[in-house]
Amino acid sequence: MDLAHAEAEHPATLSQHMHALESLCRVCGKNVKVLSGKDTGCSKTKYAEELHGLYNVDVLQEDPSIFGQVLCASHRQLCTKFRDAKARGKIYYTSVSMYQFEPHSETCSICSADVKLHKKRRHYSPRHGEDKPSQLTSSDLIQQYQALPTVERKLFLEQFPQFLDERECETLAYHLGCTQQEAILQDIPRTAAMYNDIEQLLSVDKKNWLVGRNIVLQEFIKGLSNLGVVESQRKRFILAQITEQVYRLRHAHYVGPISFMQMLNIYKATGSKQAV
Repeated sequence: MDLAHAEAEHPATLSQHMHALESLCRVCGKNVKVLSGKDTGCSKTKYAEELHGLYNVDVLQEDPSIFGQVLCASHRQLCTKFRDAKARGKIYYTSVSMYQFEPHSETCSICSADVKLHKKRRHYSPRHGEDKPSQLTSSDLIQQYQALPTVERKLFLEQFPQFLDERECETLAYHLGCTQQEAILQDIPRTAAMYNDIEQLLSVDKKNWLVGRNIVLQEFIKGLSNLGVVESQRKRFILAQITEQVYRLRHAHYVGPISFMQMLNIYKATGSKQAV
């Protein structure tokens, strides 16, 4: 976009728009100052090669009046993983899609969000003789959490999600998934090595198979599907089946024992490899 032309169309707010873009992550479109109290982001140009490899975009040639100018901590980590994988001669993919930025307009959502953000920042004016209260930061909260006894930590984690809105739950769920995706990928070869022949696959015990699989994923599935305590064969089968499917999302060619038995039953019933 031509900046002079844009200034002529929206002279009052283009500078505000560009100022807001300086704090928005190029990948997720979120304000890095809101995501983290102290993080001011890192210029996207420092990860130009990684962003090109992940998303096939050239951030060095992008219009600064349209696109976010920084990367948040989460997506700097994503780029670092891509860089490390490339150094090892491997290919790193991501399912995270890029936020779709649009040119500034009279109904610009970015400027509207920026105005709301500044309205919320009300400064406390202490009375004469009073000390101005310090603002609580995310680092302070983390330190307080780490100081809690184990029982209090568990109680806090059980209650905390109830106070989150949908967008906050979305952010928490995404970053929790990010902490587990590498562990799941590393577990896949171990599950494949557990079964060396068809007899072992056919006689797999669901309870034993679930032992050692990603426990965070299993607990998330149990909460999401309301399975509760998994004691019956039916619940174990459901949990094992969903766990396998998530593992397969992490590795397209992964076939676990449950999936293998299901494909074998389909083949027996149809006699067709195409049906499997």
